[in-house]
Parts: sequence; structure tokens; C-alpha cells
Amino acid sequence: MCRGPTGHPETVATGSASGAGNPSEGAQQPGTGARSSTLTVSQSSALAAQAEQEKLAGDLYQAFADKYPEVVFDRIAAAEDQHLAAVGQQLTVYGVDDPTAGQAPGEFATAALQTRYDQLLAQGMIGRSGALEVGVQVEKTTIADLQEALGGVMAASVQNVYENLLEASQQHLTAFTNWPGR
Repeated sequence: MCRGPTGHPETVATGSASGAGNPSEGAQQPGTGARSSTLTVSQSSALAAQAEQEKLAGDLYQAFADKYPEVVFDRIAAAEDQHLAAVGQQLTVYGVDDPTAGQAPGEFATAALQTRYDQLLAQGMIGRSGALEVGVQVEKTTIADLQEALGGVMAASVQNVYENLLEASQQHLTAFTNWPGR
């Protein structure tokens, strides 16, 4: 753990932008407007929370795909699995514990997230339009979380993943919003 200018611990994890090699390879110092290869405690927490958010979305959409014939649920559930894998890779690179590891579909380590999942699942199981509305809610939350996380992250690889997830979530939001019958 490194100490910042205030003497307080600032970083908890280091990694390379490519996910391999020297952790400081290609890194530049924070405060210079350049990218870094470290994460603060807050950034590490945000990355772990993003993994849980991707799992929540994927688990919900898969449950809806199993109940409803709309292909949008299957396709976006598969995309969420890819998103979780991308975030999981960053968790590994930066040595952050993965809160989704070993969790069965619909199960979450965080009690608040478990409650949220259960509520959203119940809402979506009432009917197809409710499931589509859950998709809208989840994607709006994901977009807001990613925009906030992007505001402070300096690690190039995490920033790249967040930017890709943000673009995908905006596409998912459009798909759920414009799906016929909503």
C-alpha cells in the first residue's frame, strides 16, 4: 500500500494496462493528467461493485430469457456474461477479490444487492413489459455507476473496460426502451 501526499493509504492494487508484464509498464503518475497502473481503495471497491452489477444484470436477463420468448433477453444476457468476464479480468490484474466468485445465478454476497435482485426479479416475472422495464432500470443504473467510476479512474485498462461497458449499456438501454410491446 502506498501513501499519498497526505500520508493516508491511497492505493491497494497495481497492475499493468495490458494485464501482463511489469505493473508500472506504460504507467504515468496521477495528478499529471496521465494514466496510472494503480487503483485507490475507492476505485477497487467500484470495480468489485461493477462485477456484482454485471452479474445482477446477466442473472436477471437470463431468468427473463427463460420465461419470455423475446430474443433481447438472451442476447443481452450473453453480453452481460462477457462484461462480467472483462471486469473479472481487471479484478485479477489488480488483485481485487471478486465478490461474484462461486456465486450461483441469483445469489449475491452483498445483502443489499440480493434484496435488489429479488425485487427486480419479482417485478420482471409479473409480465413481459415488467421485465423490459427492469432492463431499462438496470441499464440506467449501470450507466450512472460507470459514468461516476470513470470520473476518477486513472488505470488505463480499467478505464478502457469501463468505456466499453458504458457504450454497451447505452446500446442495451436503447434495445430495452425500443423493444416492441414495452
